[in-house]
Amino acid sequence: MDLLLKGWTFFAQNILTVPAYFIGLMTLLGYILLKKPWYESFAGFIKATVGFLILGVGSGGLVSNFRPILVGLKDRFQLSAMVIDPYFGQNAVTAGLTDLGRSFSAVMILLF
Repeated sequence: MDLLLKGWTFFAQNILTVPAYFIGLMTLLGYILLKKPWYESFAGFIKATVGFLILGVGSGGLVSNFRPILVGLKDRFQLSAMVIDPYFGQNAVTAGLTDLGRSFSAVMILLF
């Protein structure tokens, strides 16, 4: 029983808390419920996970590269308006989403 609890703890802390894997698992569950073959289900899991990771890299690059452009426009054209910092309040949102994600995953497991 202790081994089962350790396995569940590892799964919950390392897999369910990573958004890319969680999206992949939801996609895998959808393919299984649609009664798709195992290889098609696994391919859907990989596609969703990699797609989410690519989206994260792309949006992170856009934010980090766009900030110097805005500063340059401000200096060149004496603009007083700036885009709000995208990381404003990120700590509060991250803490809230962590709690929400854990409770949501627990409800999903209980309903399944």
